[in-house]
Amino acid sequence: LVRVQDAQLSEKVAAAAAQGKVLRYAADVRVDHATGSGQLVVGLKAVSADSPLGSLQGTDNLVEMTTDVYREGAPLVLRGAGAGVGGTAAGVLADMVELAAP
Repeated sequence: LVRVQDAQLSEKVAAAAAQGKVLRYAADVRVDHATGSGQLVVGLKAVSADSPLGSLQGTDNLVEMTTDVYREGAPLVLRGAGAGVGGTAAGVLADMVELAAP
């Protein structure tokens, strides 16, 4: 199963690279203020390698916001160091302990 998934992911990486793109895990939140409804989509996304998301390295994080003021093509971008390996591992462990507690 892992080899099949590795092969599938390798194909996705190659297809993205052929278009000058890279794969990134991303969350896309859309809010309709008129109705109060929203949509959240999380998963692998092919993005331009020279975009803010595409140029992330290591454990850096990025939030990109498009609003009435910061329109498509000129979003507000917040970028910086993530928690790092140790901080992320500690957070995951804390979540696991909390879930295992009666």
